Amino acid sequence: MQHLHLTVLRVTNSGNIPVTPSDFIRPISFIFIEVQSATEIVNTEIFNATELLRPIIKTTKNIVELEPLLMNPGDSFDISILSFSVSHHFNIDSRIVGVKNLKMEKWLTRKTDYSTRRYLSYGALMRILNIAVVILIAEMIWLAFVIISSFF
Repeated sequence: MQHLHLTVLRVTNSGNIPVTPSDFIRPISFIFIEVQSATEIVNTEIFNATELLRPIIKTTKNIVELEPLLMNPGDSFDISILSFSVSHHFNIDSRIVGVKNLKMEKWLTRKTDYSTRRYLSYGALMRILNIAVVILIAEMIWLAFVIISSFF
């Protein structure tokens, strides 16, 4: 049985020097592990990015890829990933000049962040409802078309 997971990732340049787009040999990819059944990424969204930092992500079935970008020391942003899967575990793949490895740390929500966490969950729920409404409207249009065309 698949479950709906909301994964929030924070991408940060914790070093002392900038990382430029030309430094990326392979872009940063978050590869969600398919355990017993297929993982399907439903929606992704960037938030908490500064105005000058404009990250772009590409999403395939079970991979979220971050396009190379300039990240100055201390720059950070968050990526929310809504997915259907048995597991919400993932691996990171990338190759960046001058970076030995990417560190993955647990990001625990503090009690003071509860309203933000609730907002993210509410936002994710609203995105799911929006998708469901679009599907429902498309089905109703198709049904109306079938009914009308049966008269001719």
